[in-house]
Amino acid sequence: MKFCFTIDTEKDYKTGSYESLVSGFRKLQPILAKHHIRPTLFVTCDCIEKYPKLFNEFKKRGWEISLHGYRHLRFDEMNKKQKEENLNKAIKCFKKYLKTSPIGLRAPQFSSDYELILLANKKGFSYDSSIVQFPPSQFIFFRSKLPLFLKQMKFKSLIKKNNLKIKEIPSSSFILPISVFSLRKLPFFIFRILARLSIMIRKDSSLVFLSHSYEFNDKVIAKIDKFLNLYKDSFFITMSELSKLQ
Repeated sequence: MKFCFTIDTEKDYKTGSYESLVSGFRKLQPILAKHHIRPTLFVTCDCIEKYPKLFNEFKKRGWEISLHGYRHLRFDEMNKKQKEENLNKAIKCFKKYLKTSPIGLRAPQFSSDYELILLANKKGFSYDSSIVQFPPSQFIFFRSKLPLFLKQMKFKSLIKKNNLKIKEIPSSSFILPISVFSLRKLPFFIFRILARLSIMIRKDSSLVFLSHSYEFNDKVIAKIDKFLNLYKDSFFITMSELSKLQ
């Protein structure tokens, strides 16, 4: 089985500060090292601008640095020109601070529309991970975005139909996302079952685990370690490596 550990890396959810960005990764790193995991970070450019040395250090370790937007703003609320400007500024930021272009994209709050997919494909992105596999929780918690989520379910067929190079890799979900949020809220045995079911319904037998940079406190990291122990025989790979297997 293939396991991708992904981290949406952005300002702290409640305070708008960057405090947990450094402290959270410091706490998480021993667990990642223990399980030989190279995570994929979806990073907003304000984080890179503030801590360029930190992200270059991650890059040297083999961590994948992908894009979470120039700033943490919903793409579906932008027009085409604004979307393109956002991507252009982000690419410029990556080239300036990381000496590379981003190859993966995850829109903030899963706000991707097909217009964004076309722009990302045009600009050379290898994959997008802005949709949720089997997303009934999205329909419940974000009712106003139901039309968007229904359209996202057609992304893969549209990409294939139009012979786009970009790949669509959904975050794992079975009713609820396979994420730190669900790991915190659910009894562990239920979360374990949902994770297994999410793998069973994916053609590539993979698990794309979702987390946020502000979630890594000691209690959460202990739960993550317990969950990862269930998959010690898995292949822990980056999202770009998974995209090449699609």
